[in-house]
Amino acid sequence: MPNQRIPPSIRPIGEIILPHVEVDYLDNGIPVYRLHQPEKEIFSLEIVIDGGRPYEDYPLVGRLTQLMLKEGSVGMTAGQLAEEIDFFGGSLHIPFDLDTTALVLTGLQKHFKPLVSKVAEVLLEPAFRQKDLSEVVGRSLAHLKVELDKNETVAYREITEVLFGAKHPYGYNSTEALYTSIGMDQIRRHYNQCYHAQGMRMYLAGRASEAELSVINAFFGKNFGNPLVREPRIPEVDMQIGHFSVSGMGEKQTAIRLGRLLFNRAHPDYHDLKVLNTILGGYFGSRLMTNIREEKGYTYNVYSSLDTMRFGGCWLIALETSPEKTKACLTEIHNEMVRLQQEPLEEEELVMVKNYLLGNMLSQIDGPMHTMEFITGLINDGLPFSFFAETVANIKEITPLKLQEIAKLYLSPTDWSIVEVLPSK
Repeated sequence: MPNQRIPPSIRPIGEIILPHVEVDYLDNGIPVYRLHQPEKEIFSLEIVIDGGRPYEDYPLVGRLTQLMLKEGSVGMTAGQLAEEIDFFGGSLHIPFDLDTTALVLTGLQKHFKPLVSKVAEVLLEPAFRQKDLSEVVGRSLAHLKVELDKNETVAYREITEVLFGAKHPYGYNSTEALYTSIGMDQIRRHYNQCYHAQGMRMYLAGRASEAELSVINAFFGKNFGNPLVREPRIPEVDMQIGHFSVSGMGEKQTAIRLGRLLFNRAHPDYHDLKVLNTILGGYFGSRLMTNIREEKGYTYNVYSSLDTMRFGGCWLIALETSPEKTKACLTEIHNEMVRLQQEPLEEEELVMVKNYLLGNMLSQIDGPMHTMEFITGLINDGLPFSFFAETVANIKEITPLKLQEIAKLYLSPTDWSIVEVLPSK
């Protein structure tokens, strides 16, 4: 028996390889990315459509069209759809993404065909009933009301609008007026414009053999047609740089968001910024967490993140603190930005961050479902499979001097905007 008092030895992470993915095409040209592991008895099928915010004629119509898919088909109500999926032990999930709309179906391989048939029916013949739209809007408004009671939600909405502009696909915010302005005509128009073969991709993981591919082709390969490709519409950003304060709800803490515009993951500086962000506020041992939470106790949680979309991105810092500590928190964030610009990292800290990031890369390819989730993100963002190896190589090779150079480019405090959402009095 191993001695439980002796911890396992720490060894450097060696080569990390992205598993090979097959790419097949249905009869109508829809690509299907397959990660087949024959020993698995489960599957995950994600159907992705280029129908998110960049493809909208009306704000929110993409999300509402996606939500309407769970309301059933011409011959099946929402309740019947849920019962059928549940009867076969499956799960149908509708994830949120700014750029795309999607359906994620999971279940046992032995029920693959009946489960896929239900999703195909919904996608090919969606009900689009007015009463269902009213219910979807009602649920969305109820959820929105709950979220707007949270200062952190208000802060995120405000900072994205400040960075991108209120009319930009990545900057506009959902409101009651927007939800209630969408009618069934707009829903059908969006569906007809975006839900077709040239704007669709499928990702199959787990049990993903030729047999499963044949089932998918039978249901989807003869449908959806090939109309003209719907081009995304990305206007110029209307960025504001400054310090903004807005009133929140009855919470006792001030929600703070700092942000600056960046770019998508295809930019040559993205890999370096991924490492720099981790150091600044991207994990529990980060500079911001150590300083503002561990040493000074100003907040329970503080973090930074790179929010990247297909056509743009931003760098955000987030925390909640008591109103009297707001100024002190902002001062410490400023200090940490300047410190990264002026002082090269110690080797010990950089090694820890590298190990953390490499471990995170391993977790992203731990099993077929996680691996396919990573690959889905690559394809949806228009990135090559080599992006994974490039990320790993950059983490291993980056130096303190390179990180200092990147910090000087992107961590100037004057390039960042600040939003404070104050608790109501």
